Amino acid sequence: MNFFTSVNSRILDGRVLVVDDIKTNIDIMRGMLAPYGLYVDTAASGSQAVELVKNHDYDLVFMDHLMPGMDGVETAAAIKNNLRHLPIIAMTANEMPGMREFFLEHGFDDYLSKPISPQLLDEVIVKWIGKKIKNEELGVRNKNKISNSTIVTAMEEHRLDMLNHYRMSFASGKTDNADEKYFKRFIALIESIDTSDAAPGVQAENFLAGQAAVLIKAGRCGDVQKIRETLPVFYKLLQDLLQKRLEQERDPEGNIQVILQKLKKAILAKETETVEAVMGELGALSLKSFERELYFLLCDFLLTEETERAVGAISLALRLGENCPEISEHKYD
Repeated sequence: MNFFTSVNSRILDGRVLVVDDIKTNIDIMRGMLAPYGLYVDTAASGSQAVELVKNHDYDLVFMDHLMPGMDGVETAAAIKNNLRHLPIIAMTANEMPGMREFFLEHGFDDYLSKPISPQLLDEVIVKWIGKKIKNEELGVRNKNKISNSTIVTAMEEHRLDMLNHYRMSFASGKTDNADEKYFKRFIALIESIDTSDAAPGVQAENFLAGQAAVLIKAGRCGDVQKIRETLPVFYKLLQDLLQKRLEQERDPEGNIQVILQKLKKAILAKETETVEAVMGELGALSLKSFERELYFLLCDFLLTEETERAVGAISLALRLGENCPEISEHKYD
């Protein structure tokens, strides 16, 4: 099983550019694009993207919408009007009605909503550079370029990115006529954020929870002004908190092996609660790309109650050790 995409037998001899000012989003896109065998370049700003397009012949560009400096719309215009015409795909967490039409009217060729669905990503790739598909054995050029990051923290960084999109949208006035569905998505995002992990001894937890409550109430009332006033402070607090967590995050050598042994024992003993707890412990570690793939593989097996396959995958990972990247080539039956 390949976690990143349903397509696991395609090689694309092409080059794509991913443009996003959030590093974790770039890492996620690298991972999702890895099975296609594409050459993947990245840019952290619109101006950097323009310079890269000047010097490279790209087949496809994935462009974040809201970025500091040149935003996605300005960058797409600079590329198409001054450089060359190539497919540019907008990426945004803003799902307001009419966004697809907005992007198509402003020079983009297609649109992907965050969090990006592997299936929709596959459809976009086939649609725009499908002529390059070859039915060959899978060979991933970018597999080992995915940076280390815990799965838990990566998910929180993704939420922070979505929150930043909302912050910029409310600040720009584009949400003054937002509908009920838009506010419901905003409320759901705020409710999904853990505000109980603030630094001890500074009352930050109570303040953060209070700000979340204000935002939820304002969202339910459609109070755009209150959201506009509160969201920047709430976002900055979360950003600082996440940065501290990233600085403190460590992965002690050998810890994964110990946890896998413990997980295997709990599965064999059919201790459901222990299995859930250990999986949470595993997900909170800093994982390399192949370890991350193993984690999601185990999630999939346990979710479908394929415990024998889960045990087989763990045993194989323990046996392979540093050769664990080979794990995707093996069967678990």
